[in-house]
Amino acid sequence: MKSGRALFISAYLPSTNVPAAGNRLSGSALEDYASRFETVDVVSFCNATTRDFERDFKDYPNTHSTLFNITKSRRLGAMLRHPLLPSGVAVRRYLAASHVRDLLARHQYDEIFVDFIQALGIVDDTLWPKVHLRLHDVMLQLYRRQGKELSPAGLIGRVETARCAGWEPDALRRVGRLSCLTEKDADIIRGFTGPRQIDIAPPSGFFVVKGRVPAGIDPHMILFWGNMSRKENVDAVLHFTRNLLPAIRAEIPEARLVAAGANPPQSAMEATGGDVTWTGFVDTPDELFLSCGIGVAPLLSGAGVKIKVLEFLHSGIPTVATTVGAEGIPADPLLHVHDDDASFIRTCISLIREAERTSRA
Repeated sequence: MKSGRALFISAYLPSTNVPAAGNRLSGSALEDYASRFETVDVVSFCNATTRDFERDFKDYPNTHSTLFNITKSRRLGAMLRHPLLPSGVAVRRYLAASHVRDLLARHQYDEIFVDFIQALGIVDDTLWPKVHLRLHDVMLQLYRRQGKELSPAGLIGRVETARCAGWEPDALRRVGRLSCLTEKDADIIRGFTGPRQIDIAPPSGFFVVKGRVPAGIDPHMILFWGNMSRKENVDAVLHFTRNLLPAIRAEIPEARLVAAGANPPQSAMEATGGDVTWTGFVDTPDELFLSCGIGVAPLLSGAGVKIKVLEFLHSGIPTVATTVGAEGIPADPLLHVHDDDASFIRTCISLIREAERTSRA
């Protein structure tokens, strides 16, 4: 029986229909809260890539929802107002802190749940001990990796690293209940906080397709699956097409890459040739998962567990990933991890040859 009132705050629009893993996980969490509490006040954020899913967000039962739109001008205003905060924290505080203060003044909450650490700054820090925070990835790890790039993005990463170092460890020490998706992230967090209780809540509810059969598989189709509005996904595709795919095609001329996911930038699409297909948004990747020969996750940056790799593995797809792509994922006979290009290429060729033999059997 439902009872009580919860405050649910998510840094990203929670919807199981958004073609991004974090949004889908947050949508599943909101469904859980709506099933357990009589009333759920929801505060969340959208941007240009998720604005079309606003209706999904407002259709959850027994919820009262407020959605804030993040724009470039609002990001700039937030950075001027809160120059020492990580930018993702600053813009959410800038937009929603007063609204959350009003909610907390008007209602007594049985639980305050914050999904993604970028939203924690919306809650006054004196209340952090009452918050249940679910961490999807560690911002310091994300920006330290980005900061190694010799590019404008690398400079941004170094600035954000400095901001995160002044805010994130303190937040992780002070929050009342802390959950994360993998034991590896828990170990990273304890490196900042010292010993503390961290609940491991492995991701669930992600996309899985069943029914792959050899006759339906195109052994030469290499699949990358991800939200292309995220720079690390686009960079991974471009790295694969420039540095790995030509060597694979030298051995197997029929090999080609399908880069599936919403919002691919035009500049990236123009930088690849005819052996790469960018699908853009797909309602469901069922057919792609059923027909691809192998999956790849050649990520060089990013943080946290990669849901795309879990989706490949649970769907029975042989997968080649970098250490970043395989981060936090237990060993699996379908998962092959290589950081050097030569080994990555050899394993892709070997798996494609095996798929050729299986499809002919």
